[in-house]
Amino acid sequence: MTRFKLTIEYDGTPFSGWQKQDNAPSVQENIENAIQQFSHQPCTLYVAGRTDAGVHALGQVAHVDLPDNLDEKTVMRAVNHFLKDVPISILSVQSVTDDFHARFSAVARSYRYRVMNRRAKLSLEERTERGMFLYPLILLL
Repeated sequence: MTRFKLTIEYDGTPFSGWQKQDNAPSVQENIENAIQQFSHQPCTLYVAGRTDAGVHALGQVAHVDLPDNLDEKTVMRAVNHFLKDVPISILSVQSVTDDFHARFSAVARSYRYRVMNRRAKLSLEERTERGMFLYPLILLL
């Protein structure tokens, strides 16, 4: 098996958050389903940090173990192909050593909060819920 590090961007509006749940769609569930569609193998995605419902990510980091016959470009193209109907994109895929773990190898996490506190409706970001934004950006060295 080869361990792949995925850098992920998503609009969290339609999701219950990162983690799989029985009663609502999640980011993790969509990506794992996309991976299983092309690899024909069950997989588990491990993430640097979970996000809540409606939260967006610009650079979320996760890892997954896949068969050795897959390369970085194939994984990225295939996953993005099966994610084309949801607001999730795999920005990059890198082969990493087996001791890499998305959660435990993270050396920093960065969050940006934007709170819109006004009576007028949002014109530029009308699709967001409650005018609140959280963009987690997980950084690894």
